[in-house]
Amino acid sequence: MVKAIIFDLDGTLYKSPEVYQQFAEAAYHTYAKIKNTTREQAKTILENKREELKRMRGFPVPYTLALIEFGIPIEKWHEENINFFNAGDYLKKDAHLKNILIKLKNRYKLTVLTNNNKIQTERILKALDIKDSFDYIFTYESFKLIKPNPEIFKNVVKKWD
Repeated sequence: MVKAIIFDLDGTLYKSPEVYQQFAEAAYHTYAKIKNTTREQAKTILENKREELKRMRGFPVPYTLALIEFGIPIEKWHEENINFFNAGDYLKKDAHLKNILIKLKNRYKLTVLTNNNKIQTERILKALDIKDSFDYIFTYESFKLIKPNPEIFKNVVKKWD
């Protein structure tokens, strides 16, 4: 029997080319700043690395994983993207999504599980007007792990008891 539903955030609860582009720009900015290079060089390097990782893993990888490959700590990436832009500025309330989540919440525990950081996650959920729809919100900071690491899902189940 299904008792709970786990939702990813970015690309699942919303799709926004503008937000995606801002995360890309924030990644280029982060790489350029830390590695002392230009934005254009950073873009080429990161996109090449993402393509390489996609071929190896069989699925598109987020900028987080590409930055990690170059020794850039996740915490630094999150710090930079939080300061670079507010994802909520590019989103608006989604009444249809909110209504679906309200119906689901009547029957299930609802959870967000994202590799995103707490601040950007809160900005996004607030902009979509769906933050109150969730019983739990787990971000990178919750476990200091990123999906698809199976330990994340085990930790979520433990939190649900």
